[in-house]
Amino acid sequence: MHREMKFSGGIIQRLLLSELHHNCPTDEMQFMLGNQSVRFSKVEFCLITGLRFGVIPDMTKYAAVENGIHQWYFPGADEVSLKEIRGVVTVVEFGKAYDAIKLYLLYILNWILIGVDERFKIPVWQFQLVEDLDAFDTFPWGAHMYRNSIYSFKHALDGRRYGFERRQQEKGTGVHTVETYNIYGLSHALLIFVVEVIPDLGKEFGAQRVIDLTPCILK
Repeated sequence: MHREMKFSGGIIQRLLLSELHHNCPTDEMQFMLGNQSVRFSKVEFCLITGLRFGVIPDMTKYAAVENGIHQWYFPGADEVSLKEIRGVVTVVEFGKAYDAIKLYLLYILNWILIGVDERFKIPVWQFQLVEDLDAFDTFPWGAHMYRNSIYSFKHALDGRRYGFERRQQEKGTGVHTVETYNIYGLSHALLIFVVEVIPDLGKEFGAQRVIDLTPCILK
């Protein structure tokens, strides 16, 4: 069901507007759906995504790799954006077989899972980590993505009303009628959470399938 689900910004917007802020831990969210209070925490995120959780290591411990993909394909660049990586993987003939895999992993990780746009500068520690594919595979990406995602979800609406009113004053109420914003992180997990809590939504946004033990996001 969930693999065919169409993303709906409207559902995410309504969910965020229903957030309860009273006595809620900083690393989870609570929502009032109907007359029920429901929780979205690392437990639900893990069940939905199936991603690995654990203690997030110190990112500064990763050492630079001599002649690694960062130095080889982006010489002299302190920062590399997702757009630059896409430019390399689409035109470069790779001399080392695994270089393409490493760059694609970084692109998929940040574009799809972490959920940032192509202007995002990839942290140096990710370049260093991906040089060891076993270490990259065993890294607790679930914990890392949840930490980033929950922060983005909880602050997505901060200052939006003020910003909307200010832009209406600047441009005119008849001109600026819609306020848009970005939600970074694995927002699809939040959408799947809503569909699981309110099953009838699944009839509209995805075909029903038999329940199994596959992580929800892969169904």
